[in-house]
Amino acid sequence: MDVIPYVVIASNNYIKNDFRAYMLLEAQRWKIKSIESNKSQIFMVNKSNVNDILSDKVVMNVMKSPTKSEINTKVLEDFMNMVVTKCDKVCYGSKSVEYAHDLLAIETLLITDEILENKDIKLRKKYSELKKSVHEAGGKVIQFNEVEGQRLAQMTGIGAILRFPIPNFDDLVL
Repeated sequence: MDVIPYVVIASNNYIKNDFRAYMLLEAQRWKIKSIESNKSQIFMVNKSNVNDILSDKVVMNVMKSPTKSEINTKVLEDFMNMVVTKCDKVCYGSKSVEYAHDLLAIETLLITDEILENKDIKLRKKYSELKKSVHEAGGKVIQFNEVEGQRLAQMTGIGAILRFPIPNFDDLVL
C-alpha cells in the first residue's frame, strides 16, 4: 500500500467481501500497518469481467485521481519554485524552519524520511515533535521518502512553505 495507491477487489458474489475481511484480519494479525491504515483505499466492485471492472465508475474515478506521490512531487516543485520567486514565503534548514514554527508561520512542513529516522535519538525526537506540533497548529506535514525527497535532501532535508511572508528571512541571524 506504500507503493500501490489503490486496490480494487472485484467479483460477482460474496467472495470479494470475504476476501477483503480476510485480508484485513491478516493485516491486523501480522501488524501490516500500511494495509490497516489505508482501508479506505481498498475498493469493492461487483463485477468479474476485466473490461466491466475497468469501466466501473468507482474504478474510473480512482484511476483519474492523483496519487500521494504525484501530490507530494507537485508540492515539492512548488516549494522549489518559491525558493527562487518568493523567497520570503519559504524557508529551509533546521534553524530557519524552527524559527518559522516559533512564529506559527508554517503552512506546509516538508521533511525527508532520512531526517525523521535519524540515528541520533535526540534529533529524531526533536523532528518528530516538530512534525506533531506543526500538525497541531493546523499546518500540513509532507514526509518524503528517499526517491521523492531527493532534491529536498540535497538542500537540507527540511523546509517549509509559510502562511505569510517573513521579509529578509535570509538576513536574520539564527
